[in-house]
Amino acid sequence: MHQKVTERDLRMPEFRDAKLEDLEFRADGKIVRKDRWERGIRRIASMVGCNSRDGFEIDEVVEKVRVLAALQTDWALVADTETEDIPIGKGAVDIQLFCGSVLNIVTFNPKSERWVWSQGSAFKNSQVKSWRVHLAKEVQS
Repeated sequence: MHQKVTERDLRMPEFRDAKLEDLEFRADGKIVRKDRWERGIRRIASMVGCNSRDGFEIDEVVEKVRVLAALQTDWALVADTETEDIPIGKGAVDIQLFCGSVLNIVTFNPKSERWVWSQGSAFKNSQVKSWRVHLAKEVQS
């Protein structure tokens, strides 16, 4: 059985169901959807837990992305750090283990070179990939 070829069959997947009036040329000459910014922010909103059915504000999405970005920054590799540069106050740091786990509110003991988590576990330097100064509560929420 042969199907009739339509214009839709010739279109690139991202334009398959778009109307010509929904497309425009970008500054570099590429054809793009006019609603690409809205579609992009809706995808990001969905990823950070903002339900588009209930509605959301752009500032809400930006704040959630800011918090996620803050959680991924300012890590220092243990291998590149002098022991005296690590804050030793109680619960002063967060650590990232080689397995990918992140532990918050950790205290570094320079004498034993062990990292003591608030839950009682202790880790050797060889188990800890990176550290950072503990993030304030408002950044984590």
